[in-house]
Amino acid sequence: MNIALITQHITKNFFISFASILLSNISIFTASAQPSRVYYQRSDIQTIEFYRANLQRSVPIVNLGSGESLVLAFDVMESDRKTLYFSFTHCNFDWQPSDLLPVEYFSGFNKEYGYEQSDFSTNTNADYIHYQISIPTSAIIHSGNYLINIYDEDGTLLIRRPMWVVEPLMYVESCLNRRENNRIATHSLDLAVKNTYKKLKVDVPARQLRVAVWKDDNVDDAIIATEPTFMRADDSFTYVNKFSFSAGDEYLWADTRSIRATHAGVHHIDFIDPMYHVTFYTDRKPIGYSYHKDFNGKFYIENVDLPNADAATQADYVMAHFSLAVPDDLPSDVNPADYPIYVYGQLTNYAIEPRYRMTYNSDNDTYELDLRLKQGYYNYDYVTTRKGHIEPLASFADTESDYHIAVYYRDFAGTADRLVCFTTHNSLTSRDSFIAF
Repeated sequence: MNIALITQHITKNFFISFASILLSNISIFTASAQPSRVYYQRSDIQTIEFYRANLQRSVPIVNLGSGESLVLAFDVMESDRKTLYFSFTHCNFDWQPSDLLPVEYFSGFNKEYGYEQSDFSTNTNADYIHYQISIPTSAIIHSGNYLINIYDEDGTLLIRRPMWVVEPLMYVESCLNRRENNRIATHSLDLAVKNTYKKLKVDVPARQLRVAVWKDDNVDDAIIATEPTFMRADDSFTYVNKFSFSAGDEYLWADTRSIRATHAGVHHIDFIDPMYHVTFYTDRKPIGYSYHKDFNGKFYIENVDLPNADAATQADYVMAHFSLAVPDDLPSDVNPADYPIYVYGQLTNYAIEPRYRMTYNSDNDTYELDLRLKQGYYNYDYVTTRKGHIEPLASFADTESDYHIAVYYRDFAGTADRLVCFTTHNSLTSRDSFIAF
């Protein structure tokens, strides 16, 4: 049985569709310690992946007018199929809904895009339905930030995810500087935004340009620059000492690919009806840097017990048990039970929420958290919060990370931001192409 997905449009206060009760006003928060501005999943939704077609773990970005598709895959932990609907919300640089009318950013009003495949899980202890939706973008006619919202037939929001549609009218040169002060390492990006193609008129860059930079997929903690440091004669704009991030550490690995044998990092596996439990060895705050390749917070799904199986529907769900020893450098006047530690990564939506906060166990002097995970290979990290922002427990100058750079433009008569450049600077592999002076 197939699932029809019909695009609907969000207006400022209502949906023009039979599901008029859907939520269109999205609460926006300014600090990462608050609920995410861009990530949401209902409690019965698991294992969300959103990427460019044929490029798993890629950033969900397309060029305006390219006709490229995005893929959204996820599991619903139930056994009844439902009709699903999706809608787009155009947003400005700060992820606030823009003032554009739906017809100004989407040309396919109420168009049915056909049927998408969904499948029941097979040979698993947990019952779920796996959805894999091809998201068309050819009807989008305005560049910028977008939120894609997935609803069921009752109008209940299931998923919200960010995506980007870019018209490449500018380009960016970047340079990453590594700094360390009092054993705290930072990565600082200097940028030159170049209007080389001369297709945009920039008279007052402080009003017309916005530059956003964020680390890995942590969109909520993006740093926004509104005014360039210098304006050059070649119609370029430099941004120096405006984007500084805690360097952090390489992500850890959680391996739940097997329920028959323990892999690296797994202490033991037990079956406690109705599911398997995978307990990892207790982690400790690192005291030195060690490089290992990671996915910068992402995961992939695999069932090594059934190597020829389709992991999308034949990977089981397990209860994963994480634990972290109380850091040795925790101040003596801080009660460990009051110190907020979170498991962090794509597996937790990069979100700082109560359900992802670890609980202090005084018997073992550890922080603990249990998460239901599909069999696979997961990146994760431990973070805390400070002044409303996410802070890693350890930070090393040589840490490898992706820094995403987005440039937004609005002319004086415009009512919404356009995304005119999107690029990524990897702290390990990207060459510095700009030297500030």
